Amino acid sequence: MLETVEKIFSMTDLRRHIRTVWNYIDTPGQVAVITKYGKHAFVMMSVETYARLSPDYEKTMRDIQDAASRCRTEMKANEHGYNL
Repeated sequence: MLETVEKIFSMTDLRRHIRTVWNYIDTPGQVAVITKYGKHAFVMMSVETYARLSPDYEKTMRDIQDAASRCRTEMKANEHGYNL
């Protein structure tokens, strides 16, 4: 199991310095906790971190890749005016 390190970022940090937040979560195991008015609003982490925290890393990565592939297919179909 992956050990995580959390760092708190405000919603303002996310809006004004988004590259800093993305660079932070790019490292597996690092989790960005985004706050709004001082309260936890949501958490951001890399796909790799998410998969490593799951019980079955390989299955989770396959599921993520399949979902991304379906999404790309739907986006391409929508570009050409098809409804799936």
